[in-house]
Amino acid sequence: RRARHFEQLALTDPLTGLPNRRHAERWLAEHAEERGPDAAPRRGELCVAIADLDHFKGINDTHSHDAGDLVLQRFGTLLQDFSDSSAREGTSTLVARLGGEEFLLAWTGLSLPDALDRINELRRRLRETSFTDVVGGMPVTVSVGVACGLQPVDVGALLRAADRCLYEAKHAGRNQ
Repeated sequence: RRARHFEQLALTDPLTGLPNRRHAERWLAEHAEERGPDAAPRRGELCVAIADLDHFKGINDTHSHDAGDLVLQRFGTLLQDFSDSSAREGTSTLVARLGGEEFLLAWTGLSLPDALDRINELRRRLRETSFTDVVGGMPVTVSVGVACGLQPVDVGALLRAADRCLYEAKHAGRNQ
């Protein structure tokens, strides 16, 4: 029981309570394979999205690191709720904090248009979430890069593609 407890601690981000990078790497490796743990073949798509809160350094510099932590926690809760609603729709879903203000979302069985629809829904929910008690009138927005591939898929290549898309979104004006 203690070993399971310590493993849980090692796989969880202490600030947001979300799975951490280590957990995400395990999940992606498992879901990228051609066959699942039950040896059933997989032929669907694996989609990943890297989400990065825009101008997060400005939040820390203007309002304090405590305020930044509160924004990360609130965004983590939003992501968890979003993940729970995705799971109810029957897809295998992961949300994780990669580090800093960067988060990973991943789904199996979605097409790229479906993944983009989910990201737009996430951005809508974020827009409707109030952060004024933490950062006043400073906007809290997110830029996201999305990439999908058929299983089996090279996870590293998929993450690099999503990262390139994220930086395209950042350079195109953010919040997209």
